[in-house]
Amino acid sequence: MAAAASTEFPMPLTSPDLPPVKGKKKGRPAMVGAGWSSLPYDLLRQIAGSFLATNDVDCYVGLRAVCHHWRSAIDDPKTDASDSRFHPRRWIILDDDEVSKSDTRRLLVNTTTGRFLHKELPLLRNYYVVATTPCGFFVLADRSPPRTAHLLNPLTGAMAPVPSEGEVAAAVWFGLPLPPPAGSSTSELTKALGSIGGLMKVHHVQPPGKFISGDPLVSGHANDGRRCFFMEFAGQLLIIVKLERLIRVLRLEATSDKLVCLRDISNYAIFIGHQRCLAVCADKFPSVEANCVYYTKHQRSSARICKYSLKDDKTEMISEADDFVKQGRQFALVAHRPFTIIQLLSSYTINVRDSELASQQAT
Repeated sequence: MAAAASTEFPMPLTSPDLPPVKGKKKGRPAMVGAGWSSLPYDLLRQIAGSFLATNDVDCYVGLRAVCHHWRSAIDDPKTDASDSRFHPRRWIILDDDEVSKSDTRRLLVNTTTGRFLHKELPLLRNYYVVATTPCGFFVLADRSPPRTAHLLNPLTGAMAPVPSEGEVAAAVWFGLPLPPPAGSSTSELTKALGSIGGLMKVHHVQPPGKFISGDPLVSGHANDGRRCFFMEFAGQLLIIVKLERLIRVLRLEATSDKLVCLRDISNYAIFIGHQRCLAVCADKFPSVEANCVYYTKHQRSSARICKYSLKDDKTEMISEADDFVKQGRQFALVAHRPFTIIQLLSSYTINVRDSELASQQAT
């Protein structure tokens, strides 16, 4: 099966215009006044919409916290946990030194705007953290049987129950909101696997492992040179295939089984490790080069970061020495602080924090 000709990389979907506020009557005159607490409704909604356009949902929540008038002007994100406008679609959760100091504090990064956010999440004390999705949801489990699963939105504090294991898998795999939108369920994954099965078999690429495990995207560390990743981007499914000396970014066409090879991903860069992959807007992250794939190359108990240019198929090492050394099941950065953004993002792809529930049950 040959990949089709190159085409443009799909750009992320922007948030739609805000609908009328629930419970507000059309034609209601805007409040006017000299004080901040009486800003017109339409102006407040325009400001709120700008935050949602960049997925800075925490700023939206902060806007609502100013006063009663501001809260009444825009929708409450906790009213409907399935409202996709308030989902952390472009966020990842990094482990850093703050995590060791507090089990309720996490570092989040907006992969489109490059904004870092330290977030205190007191709710984590009441649940076991099972996993985090690629776009920033927490998958939680009750501390007592029957261990009901929940999704926590760290930007709004909203909790949503997870009705079935299949939907948990979809959430962890694609980072999709629940319930998954039409055409974005695990059936799309099955279709993709069928389409690229021949390609993977020819090049001896390891297929994805279980959705929820210590190593969800590959079957182990032994086959370092060949990996396959699935990534939801702008509502489309991308497949990143890494061979020994070649990396290809493929897009599965929705109307057929045809795979389109993308040689230009615009101003985006892709990071892949043995655990996860993600795409970031290179313009917002210093030193990250666009139209490249950054990956970790393992050398027994250490690993180095490499950069692969999709334009000319050239590979170069990011640093002269090892970037990671293996400590137990994790790879620790050995570079001098402060770490670069490339090192932090690579650390996110090479490491996955163990499930607190699994650790508790093992004791």
